[in-house]
Amino acid sequence: MIQQIDIMPSILDYIGYNKPYFAFGNLFCNQPSNYSIHFNSGNYYLTNDSMYYVFNNLNLEQVFNYKKDSLLTQNLFDSANKYRKQEDYLKSYIQYYNKTVINNKTHL
Repeated sequence: MIQQIDIMPSILDYIGYNKPYFAFGNLFCNQPSNYSIHFNSGNYYLTNDSMYYVFNNLNLEQVFNYKKDSLLTQNLFDSANKYRKQEDYLKSYIQYYNKTVINNKTHL
């Protein structure tokens, strides 16, 4: 999976830039991510190798297996919340991102 945040480190690697820099992304040719996160219309979306998670106000509300259900018609979410690990991951990622940007810790 490739995210928009992977573009900068990949271009810097391609042009041979060898000075330290800060980036949330990965090189998409050597170290592909196993997840993707995006925000749209008040919801966060987390995608991994086969699952698509929809979060509203950081609460998981929908879960789909997009490889088996490409039209996202069968919501696999249940109240037992067996997807707690993904919910915690998204919350920690957002917290880390916000803390880094708000406190200007983007320098090395």
